[in-house]
Amino acid sequence: APYPQKLFDSNTRAYSAVLSLAVAASGGNLKIWRKHQLANEEPILGDDSVTEISYSVGTMTIFDSFCYHRILASQLDDNHRFRAVAAMHFLYLDQPYPHWEYWF
Repeated sequence: APYPQKLFDSNTRAYSAVLSLAVAASGGNLKIWRKHQLANEEPILGDDSVTEISYSVGTMTIFDSFCYHRILASQLDDNHRFRAVAAMHFLYLDQPYPHWEYWF
C-alpha cells in the first residue's frame, strides 16, 4: 500500500475492484465479510455476515477494501486451465486536493 498509515485510520475510504478474466471449472469464488475492519483489528468471520461472489468472465466486483475477503479454492480441468482476475485498489485522499489514487 502506498500509504501504510491509512490502513489503521478509521476515516480512510478505500475500495477494491476485481475484474474476472478467466474462470476455473469450479470454485474460485470470492467471499466478502460485510464488517468494515482496520488492518490492526482481528477479523470477525461469522457466517451470518459473509457474501459469496461467483465470477463470470467480464464481470467486475467492487467492494470496501476494509471488508475481510478471501479467494476460495478452485478446480481446473482441460477446458479451464487457469483462473485469472485483474485487481485494482482505490484510496480517497483529500490532500493536496480531493482525489482517488489507485494501485495494483
